[in-house]
Amino acid sequence: MSAAAIAYLGGRYRFIDRTSQVGIHRFSLGPSFQGDVDRAQMLSATVVEYIQSMGVSTDLFALASDVPADDILIVPHETLRRLGVVNDGQGATNWSIEAIEGALYLKGTRETVFGIQKFLIVFPREGDPYLHIIFEGGELVDQILVMDVDRLAIDDELVHLSDLRISRINDNGYINCTYSLNNEILLRIQKAKTVGYTLQHSTDAAVYVGFQTMRFDAELKLQGLLGVFYRAIS
Repeated sequence: MSAAAIAYLGGRYRFIDRTSQVGIHRFSLGPSFQGDVDRAQMLSATVVEYIQSMGVSTDLFALASDVPADDILIVPHETLRRLGVVNDGQGATNWSIEAIEGALYLKGTRETVFGIQKFLIVFPREGDPYLHIIFEGGELVDQILVMDVDRLAIDDELVHLSDLRISRINDNGYINCTYSLNNEILLRIQKAKTVGYTLQHSTDAAVYVGFQTMRFDAELKLQGLLGVFYRAIS
């Protein structure tokens, strides 16, 4: 890969506008190193390790390797996002199962240019499962606390949560929202590819707060928690 492409990957949050392009091609060694297989292999391994460390799919390296060093491939924006080259200010989501006294929960955490975002499904020892959303409110905290429309984003669909709301509070600038969860919503989350959460003043409001398109790859973790929870109450 070219030095310019590698330098672009060095940013923690990577954006691209509509008119910008990203081009790639395989790297080439200088004339004095032509045919140096060992050096080429070491350089390839270093580049692949670097790509992975920046949260980018190694498919990018494979794609670049197919392009001659004296040519260039313009990568479509859709492909750049799919490979993680462009993340639009959103870091990778990490899913884990954690415990507090009296409860187990599945937690998805993501760092973004807008702050930390958390998506938790809590299974208490007593009572029903509930959803706990955490995100940074910034300067809009007071407005956020009085917004009327709460919705859960599951893939491309929005599920109304307002009637299931338990609480919404400000904790030192972090908005904390909790909602009851029924079996139908739990099943839909389990099958989801992405999840998210939005708050608006009205359903037709142009602006929302919260987050969307948090990658959900914790189906097995959620399935395991559901099994433990329902065995415990049966």
